[in-house]
Amino acid sequence: MVSVTKKYQVTIPKQIREELGIKAGDNVVFLKKDLGRDLSEYARDYMIGSLAVKLKCPLITSNINDFEWMSQDFLVTPEKLLERFI
Repeated sequence: MVSVTKKYQVTIPKQIREELGIKAGDNVVFLKKDLGRDLSEYARDYMIGSLAVKLKCPLITSNINDFEWMSQDFLVTPEKLLERFI
């Protein structure tokens, strides 16, 4: 468990930093556990979605439901993308 400071910062315990290879300056994504799913099963989707959010670019996917945790502003289906060009 970690504590949150007044500035909303957290310190990741040394054992976890070393185990995950986290270094100063690295970006870390926090996931809510109350999504009702085993997060390890969807780890790839969360990493892809998090990267799209960080880069402020749309995520093109047919699996909108897999990314329900993301803002709808970032999600685009292939059909919607094609509509933009037709």
